[in-house]
Amino acid sequence: MDEMTMDFEAYFRETKAIMAELERADRQREWLEQGIERGMERGELCKVIKQVLKNMKKGKPISEIAEILDEDETVIRQIFICHEEHPEWTADQIATRIRN
Repeated sequence: MDEMTMDFEAYFRETKAIMAELERADRQREWLEQGIERGMERGELCKVIKQVLKNMKKGKPISEIAEILDEDETVIRQIFICHEEHPEWTADQIATRIRN
């Protein structure tokens, strides 16, 4: 009977360790997926920022840029303001500022 108990305890510990490893892997996969999603969103925002800056250089007003890019005027205005305050910033730096 003691031998059977030891085998069960070993099996239980091993199963518990496997479950913990699977849970860690699930969390890592979720973090990776969230990171990829955030990266894609940031990339899209940077693309919009670059397009806004390009249209700004052409002298187009906020409303027209918003219409061309099919974006909300408040987002375009935020990009305008950020660029006016920090004209040396890259699209990535502006994206960081806007997201915070």
